[in-house]
Amino acid sequence: MASPSQVASRSHRELKHYEEVFRQQPKNILDFKDMFGSLNLKKAIFGVRTFRLIGVLAFIFLTVPTFNALNSIYRQITFYPANLLKEIPLKKQTYRMVSVNTAHRTRTVDFKIWQKVMKKIQTLCLLTLLFSCEDDDSGLNLNPINSNIIIEVREVLAPNSRELTLFCQTERSYPCINFPILTENQQDGNSINITFTSVEETDFCFTALGPATTSIDLHTLPNGEYEIELNNQSLKNTGTLFVTETDISLQFGSTNGIEFVRETTKRVPENTYWGAIGFHVEASSTLVEEFVQKFKDAGAVFNIQSPGHYFYYEIDDSGEIFAEVENSGYYFLEKFIFQYDGDEEKLKELVQVKGKEYHEALYISIGTYKGEHFNNWGN
Repeated sequence: MASPSQVASRSHRELKHYEEVFRQQPKNILDFKDMFGSLNLKKAIFGVRTFRLIGVLAFIFLTVPTFNALNSIYRQITFYPANLLKEIPLKKQTYRMVSVNTAHRTRTVDFKIWQKVMKKIQTLCLLTLLFSCEDDDSGLNLNPINSNIIIEVREVLAPNSRELTLFCQTERSYPCINFPILTENQQDGNSINITFTSVEETDFCFTALGPATTSIDLHTLPNGEYEIELNNQSLKNTGTLFVTETDISLQFGSTNGIEFVRETTKRVPENTYWGAIGFHVEASSTLVEEFVQKFKDAGAVFNIQSPGHYFYYEIDDSGEIFAEVENSGYYFLEKFIFQYDGDEEKLKELVQVKGKEYHEALYISIGTYKGEHFNNWGN
């Protein structure tokens, strides 16, 4: 749980570290709570939601006087030429002839039908307004945190432990990217209660738009079923957390003030290693195959994996690791995953020592089920 005193202490450390690196900055530049402070802008009279509400209400109430004003104009509509009228099929349900002038073929539209239509439009607009307000705000406009909170389950891997963590961030962006979400957490046996209480505006601002965030450590939970509450202050949500050997699942009904990145996160199996080989010349693909063969020779087993999202990597429906070249920083990318129960030091030596022979052509990196990471570049 992040208390206000802890947040203040962290902000002080951040400010001290910043000044050590960049020296103390002029107060007329940095002594503001957010990136807009130096502009001296006045607060808007109406918020976005209020402005939209006024617009919808104005549209609804203006339909009646507008209709009455145009009614007298539209009551007398003359259609020319006469032979055109013969080509237009008129249904009794839609129009009624109230007067016919044989010279000018004057038709007067029955506006009682239009009055009914206008009433239906008004009713539809009113219902849309009511439901849109309920769906959009969901009580958030009156909540201390006026934003949905997006929650992602992560299993943090370490050499001797696995800890379940909820990474949480607001859907809304704030003017300082280091604003934390304050929480109150209670855990008693198989019952977990987490309440997001507020967003703390720190004295020191990392000037960049971004969400407020927090990480909630649930520690090492034994396999089982847990009752869990995730409350966005006054907006209550009750569900069940399932922890098994293979999955971590959050099952809620309808939610209010919170959203989940995904309901189920797969757990990284024991003795599992995954990684990527990036390269910029297509001809280097033969070197990739050569190095992957070294893994196999060392005892790595390349099996089909269980599909799903493991947070650290994703397995597609065919059981292969998903590779996204576009955001990798390389022209070409080969991702891999395997199981290995041999001496990890030999595997590390293969990447960090033997791999350096390929460093001009290949960029090799590996993550492990123990939360470690090693590559073939650097020292």
